[in-house]
Amino acid sequence: MGLIATRRRKRSLIWVGACAVAVAATGCGAPDSTTTRTPRTTTTVRPATESARIIETVSQQRLADVLIAGLPCEDRDDYQDDLTFWDSMRGYDCVDAADTVSVRVYGSSRSVDQILPSWADALVDGRGARRGVNWFVVGPRDLISQVDPPREDPEVRSSSTSAPAPTAQQEFLTNCSQYTFDEAVRAIRGERVTETDGAYYDRAFSGVGEAVRASLDQRDLALLRAEDDEARWPSMLSERGPAWKQVCRTAMSRHDDLFRSGAED
Repeated sequence: MGLIATRRRKRSLIWVGACAVAVAATGCGAPDSTTTRTPRTTTTVRPATESARIIETVSQQRLADVLIAGLPCEDRDDYQDDLTFWDSMRGYDCVDAADTVSVRVYGSSRSVDQILPSWADALVDGRGARRGVNWFVVGPRDLISQVDPPREDPEVRSSSTSAPAPTAQQEFLTNCSQYTFDEAVRAIRGERVTETDGAYYDRAFSGVGEAVRASLDQRDLALLRAEDDEARWPSMLSERGPAWKQVCRTAMSRHDDLFRSGAED
């Protein structure tokens, strides 16, 4: 179970608690359900067998800004990374109760195929999704229809091909990233894992928990504790995502014998 429950507003936080199997896990992926929507274009997503399209964080931010430009977004959460997924991400939540719109832009095109199905539960009561190669937008259909897709990454039709399975490295980094967020929430709440769980995490993600707690000083914790809507913690913490993921990569290097084949992206 995730450590943060949805409160007050219907938000699009997709969270799975840290997995019981940390190395080459298979139980923490997105659900098998698929997103159903009516696309506006006839472009087709490239097959999973083709090389992934990779964009840097500067381009991710630019795309996110273009996508949000046509949306009403007075109350917004700014995401500098996805704290519960292996890939880099930039995005926004335009917060308005059940009318919340979420914009996400990922570094790898494979990430959209992997993670969008896990948003299926949010596609109810008149809500839908639109997507490009490296981005997607989820929210009320009348609002997301106002999004003007960027020319460099136009809207595409979802492929019938199954999403590419994450590599062992991606699984590890996703699980480790989820652990960093869990550990940050525990720090905010003044909690600790049990001795048994702590020993497990130390073996699986050596040095990660300590690095997360060391990165949050008392001023940071006070600011987070002052926010009465805990669903905003992920965006408030997201600027630390890249550094925490680097610590996860260091932890992954200690398991090199398990990752002799495959690639992170």
